Amino acid sequence: MSPGKLQAAWRLAVGTAIDRATSVALREDGTLEVAAAELSWRREVRRSQGLILSRLHDLFGPDPVRKIKVGARLSETASPPAGPTGDFARPRNR
Repeated sequence: MSPGKLQAAWRLAVGTAIDRATSVALREDGTLEVAAAELSWRREVRRSQGLILSRLHDLFGPDPVRKIKVGARLSETASPPAGPTGDFARPRNR
């Protein structure tokens, strides 16, 4: 899946506030990695991950995104983050 398509789907699934506070990358195993520098945003995504996954499945079906992993930064095994920056440590600034 292209980074642009992933980013558009993420924005639709979570809304603009969470989208601005996070970066996402899709691993080959279907794990969507979500990075948020602030603990409060990581908690919000974890709390809502069932709903977010359901919304992503509505958009793509169950195969591309199988689970969500939330952390402070993206792993090195994830694809480049969706969005304008290549910085794995910080969320995108818009």
